[in-house]
Amino acid sequence: MMLYVPEKKATPASRRSPLGRALATAGVITMRWDIEKPVRGSVPAAALELRRSALLAYYRALPHVARAASGDFVRYAWHDCFRPSKKASTLASAELERAAVLFNLAAVHSRIGAAAVRGVGDGRRRACDAFQRAAGVFAFLREGVARDTAVGCASVDVSAECVGMLEKLMLAQAQECFFEKATADAKHPRLCSKIARQVSLYYEEAATALTAPPLDRHLDKTWRSYAQTKAKLYHAEACYWCSLELHEQGEIAEEIARLKSGLAGLAAVKKLAKGAAASAVSRLELDMSRNLERANRENVTVYFMRVPSESSLPPLPAASLVRRTPMDISYAPLYSSLTSWPDRLALAHPYVCAHTNAVALLHCLILALAHLFVHIYPDLFPTVAKMERRRECWRNGRAGGENGVITGVKGGAKNGGGKRLRMNKIGEETKRMKDNLIILSSYIVNTVSL
Repeated sequence: MMLYVPEKKATPASRRSPLGRALATAGVITMRWDIEKPVRGSVPAAALELRRSALLAYYRALPHVARAASGDFVRYAWHDCFRPSKKASTLASAELERAAVLFNLAAVHSRIGAAAVRGVGDGRRRACDAFQRAAGVFAFLREGVARDTAVGCASVDVSAECVGMLEKLMLAQAQECFFEKATADAKHPRLCSKIARQVSLYYEEAATALTAPPLDRHLDKTWRSYAQTKAKLYHAEACYWCSLELHEQGEIAEEIARLKSGLAGLAAVKKLAKGAAASAVSRLELDMSRNLERANRENVTVYFMRVPSESSLPPLPAASLVRRTPMDISYAPLYSSLTSWPDRLALAHPYVCAHTNAVALLHCLILALAHLFVHIYPDLFPTVAKMERRRECWRNGRAGGENGVITGVKGGAKNGGGKRLRMNKIGEETKRMKDNLIILSSYIVNTVSL
């Protein structure tokens, strides 16, 4: 079983509030509404990917929101994800909005990793990739919170201590995926031992953070129990795989000491383990007890070696195979499927599909120009956002879009009303694009004159 991080919940932004006005000015208020409510329950992987894309698009638009809100007293409010019933934390700084969106982005990555079926196909690889991406976002957030301590004071879940703990937890789960693959592929016991030891170290770091303020009283005890159980379990796994190599080399005395050390750790967490972890502890305890009995029998009959104490053993070597995937914060279009729209609209009535494809092509050209110039002129962003939303309305069938037009074509086929309705819609859209092109042309002239 893998853990995922719950999302933070935002206080809704109404159009009349200062935040709503700033979002409307920046042209991203609908994007904010889409991410305000966290995802709960079981959802398909495709919905999680859409959620991730929406959060990333809104995060990239936040500089424009902060610029639009610079003249007003705007306050941002988000609930703590670990205590959602408490009053929302409020801060008159866009850094809280930025931190909350980043936190939710990392939470979605963790949920994608936890939902992957690791025993089927490339599920293990996808889970490992998602956990490393979550760790990268948490690391990026931790560095940002370190620069602005007011955000960490406003809400514990986005504090440097909490996101640092979650970063280690995600790395531990990603490393755990590597261990599962190594054992499934029957890799050498030495490699399996090193990977398992690193899993244990990551979980130990997370458990240490969970037992220190401010997390010791803020998070539920199940988080600490989970990290402690996994740390002891994978330390025992490292001892077990190390003992297999020692048995091959004839080092029976150290093999016995390693097996005793691992069994002592399992006995300490046996009461805390539940569900899948409890079955894993029982299975490993049975294997280690069987090997210890065999090693003791061989030692008293053949080798007669002195068994060293646990404190005299050298530390087990570790090998980290995971890393924090760097977060890509470069600007990207709000929607990436520019070329799919003409293909879908080609399914329209044959009388007007040629005009439809021409309108779609113009949309693509104008948006391409807009995304080039938005880097030079940030105040162009609201216009680009409105153009993107208009294109999405047509693509999804809203506001007289594709579905509405096809219905009109079928309903008025007898008297030619469908064709007339379609041509009227194309005329209206062409006029809007002409206005947008005039706006863009002024920016082109200004750039050339520079």
